[in-house]
Amino acid sequence: MAFFAMFTSLSGANAQSPIWGIDIVPPLKTVIAGERAVFKANVSNAQNTETSATKVNFIIPKNSKLIEINGYQNCTPSLPDPDETLINDFTVSCDVPALAFEQKIDGSITFIPQASGSFFLSGSVDGDVNAKEKKSVTVIEGADVALELDVPATVTSGGDLVFSANITNNGPHTSTHSTLTFPIPNGLNISQPLPASCSIKNRQIKCELKTPLAPGETHKIQFTGKVTVSDGSSISLNATLVGDEPADPDLNNNQDEKTVRVTAGTDVSLSKKRNESEYVRVGDKVTFTLSPNYTGSEPTQAVVIDSLPSSYEFVEAIAGAGWTYDVTDQKVKFTYKKNTASNFKTPLIVKAKVITEGKAVQNTAEISSIDENSGNTANNKAHDSPVHIEEPKLDLAAYKTGPREKIAVVNKEYDFGLSAINEGNVNFSGELTITDHLPEGMEATKIHAPSGWSCSPSPTPAQPIVGKTDIVCVTDNYTKSNPLKINETTT
Repeated sequence: MAFFAMFTSLSGANAQSPIWGIDIVPPLKTVIAGERAVFKANVSNAQNTETSATKVNFIIPKNSKLIEINGYQNCTPSLPDPDETLINDFTVSCDVPALAFEQKIDGSITFIPQASGSFFLSGSVDGDVNAKEKKSVTVIEGADVALELDVPATVTSGGDLVFSANITNNGPHTSTHSTLTFPIPNGLNISQPLPASCSIKNRQIKCELKTPLAPGETHKIQFTGKVTVSDGSSISLNATLVGDEPADPDLNNNQDEKTVRVTAGTDVSLSKKRNESEYVRVGDKVTFTLSPNYTGSEPTQAVVIDSLPSSYEFVEAIAGAGWTYDVTDQKVKFTYKKNTASNFKTPLIVKAKVITEGKAVQNTAEISSIDENSGNTANNKAHDSPVHIEEPKLDLAAYKTGPREKIAVVNKEYDFGLSAINEGNVNFSGELTITDHLPEGMEATKIHAPSGWSCSPSPTPAQPIVGKTDIVCVTDNYTKSNPLKINETTT
C-alpha cells in the first residue's frame, strides 16, 4: 500500500495531459528587410476528445509592420495600420473555437521587418501551460527601390518628348547602388548629353545610381528625345530598375511601362557644308550644299534662304524635286511645295565665285515652315565653317640641311640636302628650279637627284665641281593633275 500511494502522488504532480498543440513555422529562407515574413501559426486539438473554446496569443516583434493575421477571428486589440512600424512588441489575442478530435486551425501571421537581425514570433494558448512556442527568422538589410515613369499622354510629331524616371526608396535601409535600363523605342532619338551616370549603347540606356538614396527620398532622372514618327503613331517606354546594394525586398515595383500618343506636327532642320577646303582664294569657285531635313510629318511647305556674304558672287543654283529658287541681291531663296513627285530632303546647291578678300567669312542659311511645331526653331540655321579669303599667292621657300658638326674638317665629305616647300595658298604646277650656290673652298663630289630631277653641272668623284659655282637642279614633276600642294615639300 505504501508503494501504491507514492506512485499516485507522482502521477498527480505531472498528470496534466496536453490540451492544445501550437506549431509556429518560420520562413524557410533568410528574409530581406522590407520583405514579407510569413510565419505559419497552427493551433490543434492535442487530446482525444473535443476541446472547449479558448484564446491564442501572439507576440509580434517590434521594428516590424504587422500586415495580416489569417485563420483566426475576433483578434484584440485591433490590429495597427499596416504602414505603421511597431515601436514595441505587440501582443494580440484571437479566438480559438472548440475543436473536435484531431481538428486544427491552419493560420499564418505576416509582418515586414524594418531592420536587420533576428526576429522572433511567439505564440501561446490559454488554459494550457505547455502550449507555447517561439521561432525566429534571420533578416538582412534591404532597400525597396521603386520605379515610376513620368510621361506625358501626348507629344507632337517632330517635337521633343521630355520624360523622367522617378526612383523612390521605400526603405527600410539606404540604397547605395541601383541600375536603371531601358531600350530606346522606335520613333524616338534621345538627345545628348545624357544625364550624369547614364550611358547609351546599341540604343540601350543604362544609368548606374551610386549616390546614397535614403528611405523616403526620390531621385529623378530626366530625358529628352526627338519624336521621329508621324501623327497617329505611339511610343512605348519600358524601363527596369535593379537594386542590389542592399538587396531589394520587393521586385513588383521595379518595372514600369508607359505609352505616349503622337499627334500631328513636324520639326524642320538644315545642315550646310562648303565643298572646297579651308583655303579659299579670290577668283575661286565654291559650292555650298544645303541639306533640308525633318522629323515627324513631312512639311507641305518650306522656305530656305541662303544669304551670301559680300565676298561671294552668285553663279548658279540647283533645286531638288518640289523645290524652286529665285535670287535677289545676295539672297538665294528656295521654296518647297509638296506634291506627288517632290522630295523634301533633296540637297540644294548654291555655286558662287569669290570676289574679295575677307577674314572668318561664313555663309549662313535658314529654313522655315508654316507646318513646324511652335518653339522648334533651334536647329533651323546652318552655316559653313569660317574661312579666310586671300588673294592667290605662290610662295616657294628653299630649305637646305647640312652636317651637325659646327667645325668642318678639310678633305672630309659631308652631306647636304636641298628641298622646297610650298608656303603659298595655291598649288604649284610647272617647272621647279632649286639653285645651290657652292662657295669657294668646297667641292661637290656627287649628287643624288630623285626621279624626275636633273642637276647641272653634274660632278663625279674623279671630276668634282669646284666652288665658287652654282649648281642648278630642275624638275617637271609637278603638273596640274599632280601639283606641289599647299604646305607640301618636294621629294
